[in-house]
Amino acid sequence: MKIRNPFMATYEGGGIEEIDNGPSEIIEEFMEFPEEQILQNINGNLIRMDMNIIEYPLFSKNKRRKANQTVIYYFNERKDKYIEVKPIAGTSIPGEFEEKVFISLIKIMRKYGYGKNFVVTNSEILENMCIDNQGTKNALYSQVKEAMLKLTETSYTFKNSLYSNEISGLIENAIVTTIMNIQIISRNNARNSDFTYFKDGRISEIYKVSLSDHFYNNIIRRGYLVYNADTLLNISTSTARGIYLLITKWRFNDLFLKINVLTLLKRIPLKHDSKNIGRSINVIEKACCELREKKLIKSFKIIKGNKLSESEIEFEFDDMHNQLKQINFYEDKNAFNQIFISSTEEKEVLKSEYNDIEITEEIISEIMNILPDKAKELKTMRKTIKISIEEYGYEKVKKAAIYTNKNKAKKIRSYFLQSLKNEWSEDIKIEIEAKSLKKQENLKFEFQEDKEEKDKKNILLNFYSLNIEEQKKIEEIVYKDYINQCGMETIFQKKAFNLGKEAIITNYLKNENYFQNKEDNLKKFKEIKFLTTEELKNEINSQLEFYGQLFDLDEETLFSAKFEIGKILFEKYAKDKITLEELLMVIKNILRKIKNI
Repeated sequence: MKIRNPFMATYEGGGIEEIDNGPSEIIEEFMEFPEEQILQNINGNLIRMDMNIIEYPLFSKNKRRKANQTVIYYFNERKDKYIEVKPIAGTSIPGEFEEKVFISLIKIMRKYGYGKNFVVTNSEILENMCIDNQGTKNALYSQVKEAMLKLTETSYTFKNSLYSNEISGLIENAIVTTIMNIQIISRNNARNSDFTYFKDGRISEIYKVSLSDHFYNNIIRRGYLVYNADTLLNISTSTARGIYLLITKWRFNDLFLKINVLTLLKRIPLKHDSKNIGRSINVIEKACCELREKKLIKSFKIIKGNKLSESEIEFEFDDMHNQLKQINFYEDKNAFNQIFISSTEEKEVLKSEYNDIEITEEIISEIMNILPDKAKELKTMRKTIKISIEEYGYEKVKKAAIYTNKNKAKKIRSYFLQSLKNEWSEDIKIEIEAKSLKKQENLKFEFQEDKEEKDKKNILLNFYSLNIEEQKKIEEIVYKDYINQCGMETIFQKKAFNLGKEAIITNYLKNENYFQNKEDNLKKFKEIKFLTTEELKNEINSQLEFYGQLFDLDEETLFSAKFEIGKILFEKYAKDKITLEELLMVIKNILRKIKNI
C-alpha cells in the first residue's frame, strides 16, 4: 500500500528508493545536485557538526519509518551518485530521537577532550539531551539503548557523495560505514580495567563509544560548523532543526538569504510532488515560525509564485546572529586548542604551515595555468588549490599540477588531490628561477615573511614592551573605538573583543601610526579624560538645564531627552568610558532630534 506523507520525500539531486525486506515499493525521483553546494562555506554547549550530518538526511524526518526498509537518495539519473541508508534486520533507519542522541554524544565527546573513544552512561546521554529522566527512567534508558544500537548497526553507503576534509571534496569511491561503533559493558561482565566506571552503584551498564573515522576526522579538522548543542536540542521538530542547520551554513555571514522553497523541500527532505507540496510548505512555515519565536532568525517570508513549486522563501538575520556565530567559532577553537592538540597534532599543524608564502590570487592563477585547460571550468578548483597550498605547501602543489597535466587526467580535481595525497609527483624536479624582488614570494625554499605581517608582529612586540599602565590606557581607547564601530555594547561585543584583542589593538596602532609618532600619541592619550559616573550625571543635568532655559523646553521634553541620552550611553559606551566632548555631542544630537535645535 502506498503511504502519502510529506516526510517521505525525494532529496535534491536525485530520488529516494525505499526497499523493504518484505513486500516492498520502490519510489524514484531524479534531480541535479551540483558538487559546489556541499563544498561551500567550509564560511561547554558548543559542538562541531560534521558537514555530512548538516547537508544530508542521515536522520530520517519520516515518522512512519518501517522496519527493514532501506532508503536510497539518488543525486542524478545515472544512479552513480547516492547515499544508501540500510538498517539491520528487524529495525528501522535512525530518526529524530537518534539525531538527539547523536548531538548529545558530540557534546559529551567535547567534554572529554574530543577523543575519538570515550565512555558514557544512559543517564549522561539523557542529561546532555536536556531530558528529565525522573519517572520514566527505565523506558528512556531502553529508548537510548535502542538508539545507540541503531547508530552502530545502520549501514551508510556513500557513492561520490561523502565529504572529506582530507581531500577538501567528495570521495568518488563507494564508502560503506556506520556513524559509530559501541561496546556495551554491564556491571556483571566488566573487566578489572572497567570497574572504575561502576563506582556509582546506580550504574549497571556503560557504552564505550568510538566515532567512525570519516565523521571524526571532519569534526576535529575543517569539515564542520559550530553550533550550540542546547539550541539544537531545544528545537522541537527535526524539520525546524534541519532548516536551522542548513540556513546557518548557506548564509555564511549574510544577513539575508533567499532560496526557492522547492530547494529547501528537497534538502530536508519533504514531499514536493503536486499533491503534497502545499502540505509540505505548511510544514516549512510552521518550522520557520518556531525558529523566529526562538530568535534563531529575525524574520522569514514565503513569497508564493504562479505555481507552488516556484515559491520562494526569504530569511532575515540581524548583526547579533553574526556576532554570536563568530563568538561561538572562536570559543570552540580556543577550547579545542586547549584540550585537544597533542604534540602529534602540533607537528601536523607545523608541517602544514612550513611555508611563509602569501597565497595570493596570482599564486593560485599560476597553478591553474599549469593544470589542463578544463580545470578553469571547475568552480571549486581555485578554492581547492588554496586549501592544498595551506596543507601541503606551494612546491608540492606545483609538482602535483605538473604531474596532473603531464598525465592528461580526465577527472582533473580528483587526480590532482590524489597526486598530493599519494605523493605521485615527488620525483618531479622544479627548476628554481631567479625572481625579481617584486615576486620573491614565489621562490621555493627562500620564502620571506610578508612585510605587512612582520610589521604587525613588530607593533605587537612594541605594545607589550610598554609599561602596564600605558598598555591599559591604549586598550581602553581601542575598546572604545571598537564599540563605536559596532554601534552598541553588549556581552557579545565584549566577548568578541577579548577573543580578538591582539589583532584589534595591532590594527588600531598600525592605522594610527602610533609608534612612528609615539610622543604625540602618548600626549594625546594622556590628555583624554573619561568622566566618572558622578561627573557624567552632573554634566547631563547642567547641560539640560542650560538648554532648557535657553530654548524654553518643558519638563516632558527634558525628561525625554534625558531618557534618550541614557539609552545612547548604555548602548554605545562602556561604564566610565566617555569623554566630555563625546557627551556634549550626544546631548546636542538628541536635542536636535527632539526639538530641531
